[in-house]
Amino acid sequence: MILLLIITLYFTLFGVEKTEKCSISARDDGYKFSDEYIITYKKNKIKKIHSTYSYVSYSEEYNEQIKQIKKDKLPIIINSNGMLGFTYIMEEKTDMLKITGYLDFELMDFVKIDKQDQKLFPLSYETFNSKTTYKTFKKKLIKDGFICNISNE
Repeated sequence: MILLLIITLYFTLFGVEKTEKCSISARDDGYKFSDEYIITYKKNKIKKIHSTYSYVSYSEEYNEQIKQIKKDKLPIIINSNGMLGFTYIMEEKTDMLKITGYLDFELMDFVKIDKQDQKLFPLSYETFNSKTTYKTFKKKLIKDGFICNISNE
């Protein structure tokens, strides 16, 4: 009984690292896109986010959109280049664009991030700062149409 009380107290005080997956996707005759965030957090503090944005074209007509999407997404990769905690990898073909992001909140310099004008020079596809918590981030994703589920990943 005492051991159970100690274990319960430990998890209550220190929390357990959890993972939640939030995603949104759409498909039409000519294309398919998906956007996914796998959020690792402890209590209300984000530890890491693994993101994947994918756009696949099924026709020549939609291949042109890939160029435009790349043009829209590239500045974030450039702006965050060299900043601790931000890693983006872009894969592209004529009919596909995929951006994988690895955001390590434990490495990020939030003093620097908070000073950054993220409307002019965004660092990520979602805006983060020192006040961003797991709950506020999840709430924003749900408001934007994402579906979130506790993950076993």
